Amino acid sequence: MSRLVTNQPLAAIAALVLTIGMVACGNRNTPAPSAPSVVSSQPATLAVFTDPVSGLSTSDVRDAQGNVVHFTTANELVWMDGTHLTGHSATGPGYRGTVNGTAEASCQCWLIVRFGAADGERRAYLTGDVGHSNPGTVVNLELADKGLVVSWSDLFPPGTYTLSGVITEATETGPVPIENAEVWRVDEEQSGWDHHATDKNGFYQLHGLSSGSRETSFSKAGYQSVDLRDVPVNGDTRFDAQLVRR
Repeated sequence: MSRLVTNQPLAAIAALVLTIGMVACGNRNTPAPSAPSVVSSQPATLAVFTDPVSGLSTSDVRDAQGNVVHFTTANELVWMDGTHLTGHSATGPGYRGTVNGTAEASCQCWLIVRFGAADGERRAYLTGDVGHSNPGTVVNLELADKGLVVSWSDLFPPGTYTLSGVITEATETGPVPIENAEVWRVDEEQSGWDHHATDKNGFYQLHGLSSGSRETSFSKAGYQSVDLRDVPVNGDTRFDAQLVRR
């Protein structure tokens, strides 16, 4: 009788060990939960952008809805609630981020800061570069379950200007507009080009520009290109060009 009493605790312990072992074996192939990859606790310095017109330096960057976000030197976007989203960078005047890094998947673009003016003050706005040209519009930012979503808008940074005009060729009956002539202008970052092609009326326009002179080229296959070192923009500017057939 005493022998049975002595073995009861041992049997219970053995059963408990066996149960734990079975549970552990059943979960052997189940990965342990991990922290969301979009959240970073690593401290980083905020990226600072400098307005080439006014000299203003700021880390505040606005999207098309007026939401203010920040970027860090560790390639993070700091959301409005303080969340750090890894794998996102921006470049712009005064700060060169990872220009050749991976494009934003949702827009297939690289984030570029450009400056404008609203309510009497200069501000930094977020635009998107598609790899060969920046349309100059301010992008929308949203935080979804799978991370950051970047989408296009039709808004340009407030307080910026437009360069526009007509490209023609001279004929015996007078100037004739040239369709699909290309206009290339050194962009605001002076690291690439703004681009636009003329419509059937020979009309072109480049938006989102700040004051200053930039190299500008007007061209089309079969014509001699017109390459100008300095085309000034001071407010909305009209600039026509005429091409000559080769």
